[in-house]
Amino acid sequence: MRRAALILAIAALPLGFITAASAGTANFEATFTQIYSTSTCQFPPVFCGSGTVAGVGPAISTVLLTSIAPIPGSDCRALTAVRTITLDNGAGSLTLAENGTICPPNAAAAGVQGSPFAVEKSYTIAGGTGVFAGATGGGTDINRSAGNSQVSVVSGTLTQP
Repeated sequence: MRRAALILAIAALPLGFITAASAGTANFEATFTQIYSTSTCQFPPVFCGSGTVAGVGPAISTVLLTSIAPIPGSDCRALTAVRTITLDNGAGSLTLAENGTICPPNAAAAGVQGSPFAVEKSYTIAGGTGVFAGATGGGTDINRSAGNSQVSVVSGTLTQP
């Protein structure tokens, strides 16, 4: 009887939670949207939004832009940021160290609310708690912004110990 109850309890867990908590390497996908007019973040240097980590569930993402600097000899700018993804259910959080380049025509618009821009960043997992404790991996973070919103698509791999 206890064994049947345990099997039912495990079967009731969301499939993504089991995947996130399991050892091994898996694809990591998350999408977040920030609506500037309703955001509690200080744009820039902080971007935040709600979204979903595929297979795991709803989450909040906060991004702190840590630097943006001209690249000598070009019209581009280098940027670094720290993204923290926190699961809504309290099961854990993931911190990503990000870096990328934004080039014209987007460079002139970067940092001006409402101006369209896109930037592709690469990331490395810098830390995790709960279901993400000990996680490693990396990938890309593509941000597109225009008007009143920004959408970020984070994708790559996540390896659990």
